[in-house]
Amino acid sequence: MLRKPIGVWFSIALVILILGAGLGWKLGQRLAAYRFRYQREAAAKLPASERPHVEAVFSALTTVTVSRLYAGITTPNPSFRTKALQSEIATLNRARQRPDLQDVRPIFDLNLAIAYVRLAEEESETQQAAQAMQSAHALFQSLGWKDDSDDALRAAAKRELDFWNPDFTKKAPPK
Repeated sequence: MLRKPIGVWFSIALVILILGAGLGWKLGQRLAAYRFRYQREAAAKLPASERPHVEAVFSALTTVTVSRLYAGITTPNPSFRTKALQSEIATLNRARQRPDLQDVRPIFDLNLAIAYVRLAEEESETQQAAQAMQSAHALFQSLGWKDDSDDALRAAAKRELDFWNPDFTKKAPPK
């Protein structure tokens, strides 16, 4: 085998990396454009009377997703986490009270209940924590939950957050 200096191999690896990143960027752009066109075509097939409602629902659900991502940011600063959770709760309450979104209200209720549980954990042993947990109990009961003990609510919130915010540093359990 012919031995070449390490600089040559490094240059080849660098070219492959740059080409891969460029091709990935272009592929991502094309996939996003295709998805956007597909959604526009699907929306165009809806009756004109349903389009505003469907667009409002999608917009609200996107807001919920962005709000959850923002509030799910892990930071060592507890005041920032508390403010993010309070912002998420305010956003979810506004969306939950809109009359045009009443058919997807359970989605907002579940996310709001989880946000209240997280706020109660963040503000442990304070009056605000007790109020947040009380609000979470009321929301979970309105969703039809039978076991609404504090431990059950915390476990449900943890399960939901672990599902959407996986820790990739952990090894997968053996099958």
